[in-house]
Amino acid sequence: MYDYTTYLSEISEYKQLKLEEVERSLLFRVINTYESSAYKIASHIRIKRLSSQYKSEFPVMKRLQEYKFISEVQQPSLLRDSIYYKLTTFGLFYIFSNTLNYPPQLLVYHHDSSILKALLFQYLQPNTIRQCTGRFYATITQYLKDCCRVTINGLNKSKLLGNIEQGLVQIEQDLRQEAKILVIKLTIMYNESNLLADSPDTTDENARLSLYELESNMKTILSKDNRFLEFLEIIYREVSETLSGL
Repeated sequence: MYDYTTYLSEISEYKQLKLEEVERSLLFRVINTYESSAYKIASHIRIKRLSSQYKSEFPVMKRLQEYKFISEVQQPSLLRDSIYYKLTTFGLFYIFSNTLNYPPQLLVYHHDSSILKALLFQYLQPNTIRQCTGRFYATITQYLKDCCRVTINGLNKSKLLGNIEQGLVQIEQDLRQEAKILVIKLTIMYNESNLLADSPDTTDENARLSLYELESNMKTILSKDNRFLEFLEIIYREVSETLSGL
């Protein structure tokens, strides 16, 4: 399995910031680019050099760049009438930890980033996220927020105690525990008898049937996710070994 070393190394210098409204607004624009089907530019926002509107926003983008939330992407000479930016590990961490609204495509596009390789995509395949339902996705976004909280609290504690190495080991253990909770929660959620359990107020039979079919399809997608199944098997073995030792 992918370890947390690269992710923790990158995020160790992260500083918690309170962004101004205009900074948050532009960060939202970067995020909302993911709603486009043009995945080749999905993580970038274009700043036209000759537009007065974009010129006024350019200093804000530079501040986000100074915060290391975004980085400039080199483009071929034919495209140099524009500047392209992409989200960095810091930018993604800010988004996840503050639960900003972001589409599943953001996660899928950044599946190769250190933060998502460590926290999410060693346990789930990108296709599972790409096809996920709203209920499933809400569980994922909460999980990512919890992981960010565990990370920042662990880093602050280890710096305070002056024992970074031991602190990193503890953070890895805590993050792995969060992942186990996620997988168990999803397993329970998509148990056949639980597919409609979270929506008792839905009385319209057609609505209930549609909801059942939607979540049942999600269950099928999850059952074909090898990463999810492999980690579930690891959890099962650990529980079995613990019980056998009692």
